[in-house]
Amino acid sequence: MLGLNLKPVQACKCSLISIEDNYKRAGLIFYGKHLGSFTSKEVFDANGKPLKVENFQVIRFYKGADDAVLKQDSAFKISLQSTCNETSCGFCFNAGKNYLVYASMHEGVLGVETDLCSRSKEIMQNNFIISGGVDPDAGKDETKELMRLAANDTIPNNLVAQGLKWHENKLADEEIKKRLQKELRKKNSMSLTLATTTLILFFYVILGWFKPNRKKV
Repeated sequence: MLGLNLKPVQACKCSLISIEDNYKRAGLIFYGKHLGSFTSKEVFDANGKPLKVENFQVIRFYKGADDAVLKQDSAFKISLQSTCNETSCGFCFNAGKNYLVYASMHEGVLGVETDLCSRSKEIMQNNFIISGGVDPDAGKDETKELMRLAANDTIPNNLVAQGLKWHENKLADEEIKKRLQKELRKKNSMSLTLATTTLILFFYVILGWFKPNRKKV
């Protein structure tokens, strides 16, 4: 008889809270198109594993950044630390689909992530009307509610600026790292050439010393 060691699957348990409460909790809220996920080869999480990242093209910001950045760059992109398959409440995105994302701040590499306990959701056909009787905001237009809350928010929207600064610093660090590695390879190559030249000269000296001595014998 075949015995199976099955581990119980822990379901995500969280209560659905209002738009306003989620707005207060979130550090970044935006509507955008998911461009895909990737695993970084250069950046690692707190456990030393390659960082998984979710990439989005932002269509509208509600919190954490000003829409003015979208006027400067209509293809503005942002990255979140992936929680897909990491926890029981991890949120998995599908590339090419649009999402309303409520992201929270945390002490991590990217510092921003979302999960199933937030109001993050796929938006189909640009429809933000909330359906379902269990939702405390059922029947409301979520984007209008978020715009209203954003209009009354007194906290500066500088999260994206901070994130961009982090990415600039990271890219600068990577550029410095590459330059140092290039210089190190150059020095190693020069050292190898010098060592080879020295060895060849050494053999020439030895051979030159042996020839006169052989004649004397």
